[in-house]
Order: sequence, then C-alpha cells, then structure tokens
Amino acid sequence: TERIMLFNPTNQIARTIVTFLPGQTNAVRREYEIQPGQRVNIIANEIFSDTFNLPIEVSSNQAIVGDRTMLFANDALGESGISRWSRTWYFAEGDGSNDRSTILWLYNPQPSEVVANLLIMPTDGITATRQVLLPPFTRTQVDLSSNYPKAFGLRIAATAPIAAERTVLVGPTKG
Repeated sequence: TERIMLFNPTNQIARTIVTFLPGQTNAVRREYEIQPGQRVNIIANEIFSDTFNLPIEVSSNQAIVGDRTMLFANDALGESGISRWSRTWYFAEGDGSNDRSTILWLYNPQPSEVVANLLIMPTDGITATRQVLLPPFTRTQVDLSSNYPKAFGLRIAATAPIAAERTVLVGPTKG
C-alpha cells in the first residue's frame, strides 16, 4: 500500500493539486481543498494498481507538509516530500555491504533528457563516478549495492533540476 499524507499547518485553506506521473504520458491530477489543521490521506493504490514506479508531484497555494509511506508485508518506508527540484543532491549514507542494499530513484521532470553524474564516496577515500541518463518525465531506479559493496556517501550533479530519493534496505534483499 502506498499512502500520500498532506497536512495543512496554516490558518488558511490550502488549494492543493496532486499529479501522479506514471511514465511519460497519462498524468492523473486530483485537486483537494485542505482545511487549516487538516490532514488528507491519499491511497495511491486506489487510483493505480501498480505504484512501484510512480512519481508524484504536489503543489499548493499554501505551505503544506507532505509525506509518502509505502507499506509492505512486514515493513514500511517513509519519505518526506521535497520543496523543489534541484541540480545537486547529497546523501550522507549508502551501504552495499553484507545484507544491505542502497537504491537510488531519480525523477526527471524536464521535457528533455537530463544527465545525472554520481560521485560515490566510500569510507576508504577511493571515489568512483557513474553517469545515468534520465529520459523526460520518468523515474529511474539505480541500484548502487552491486558495484559499491561498502559504506559510502553520494553526490548527484545533474544537468537540469531533478528529484532524488535514496533508500537503504536491510535484510536478505540483495539478488
């Protein structure tokens, strides 16, 4: 189950638009009026049967708080929303050792291809680079665990503003 939670901490109605972007076409748009102090829960699985690769864009006329939670059989992942796209992203933690996996999701909101240059900074000081091409309006998964079997930090430098999300999984998930 995938849930998007939106909270309006202001004292005015937040006119909010949630746009689901499944691939390059067929964007689905929902509009909400969130009252002051109100929280709205949106179950993405009630709109889409498959939410595995589903970028979501939220815009509002007021400052709101957004959170995305993904529930699995015995696990949950949660991420706060970002306030804007950026060309540079830093993540202090990544790990591909033992039973850990680091997955990077990069979303390109641009109408043209974007290049993301990754700088992987392991704790041993020997850096590595990787280039990822991001097609327009798509979310790309990058598994960093297979090539970097140790703890590392990460910098992403893109040729245009993108969104970046990093997940570290613990347990027998490596394949």
